[in-house]
Amino acid sequence: MKKTFLSKFILSALALALPCATAWAHESHGHDLTREGGASENLFYAELVLGASSADVWRGMVQNDEPVWQPHVMFGIDLKGYGKVYGDVLFCFDATTRNRQTTFGGLNAIDYWAGYEVELGDFVLGAGHIWYTYPKANGPDYEGSAREIFAKLSYKNAYVVPFIEGYYDYNVAEGIYALAGLRKEVQVADPLSVGAEVSVGGGSGGMTRYYFDGRTSKTGLTDGNAELFAKYDLTDNLFLGARVAWTSLLDDRLKGVWFRDHTLWGGIEIGMTF
Repeated sequence: MKKTFLSKFILSALALALPCATAWAHESHGHDLTREGGASENLFYAELVLGASSADVWRGMVQNDEPVWQPHVMFGIDLKGYGKVYGDVLFCFDATTRNRQTTFGGLNAIDYWAGYEVELGDFVLGAGHIWYTYPKANGPDYEGSAREIFAKLSYKNAYVVPFIEGYYDYNVAEGIYALAGLRKEVQVADPLSVGAEVSVGGGSGGMTRYYFDGRTSKTGLTDGNAELFAKYDLTDNLFLGARVAWTSLLDDRLKGVWFRDHTLWGGIEIGMTF
């Protein structure tokens, strides 16, 4: 079993990395040392972010094509040369009744992240665990909670940051999702940084079968994405962020399951670091 999983993970990662040298998929949670402001000068640090998006998009799937609120809180420990350990809790509140699967205040989902990242020369390596939950105030949860382990690798340099990530769902879909892409961020002025990211994502048969109503059980590319983003530091501890993105499903067999097969969407956020 372990040998089969490792073989699938490695083959999927290589298959995506080679043809997708210019590719992005929406995995926006967790710590990222390759982004501006990713490092901390304190032993303990935390970040509180209040965000709103015009849609809820995840791995090419438009889970809600109307506005959502997505606050999250992240906390971590800087091990000073030995990496960073962090936790992140993200909430998704539907701002409308479009989804029809919400509880108090429009709450639709709570995701729990735990991870570790370390810089080794110009490379940034990361690994961790994600627990996706869909709580309901009264009665059973909307969906069965999903659990994933993940690994990330990126290469920091002055030109463009290539990255590759892999996620293994071990209790629901029992499949792999991987993505590869390029990211570029520049400091326009002292308080303002802007950037762009492009990528392609793909899944194993278990992932595509579970999330796309059994349309296909073949491993292949699933989604393509492009994003522009910006961050403005109001003070040393307070910042504003914004982004606009295009997401599209790439395989015709996966279309028609979610609210949209492709969409232009965006979001804004205000955050505070401690």
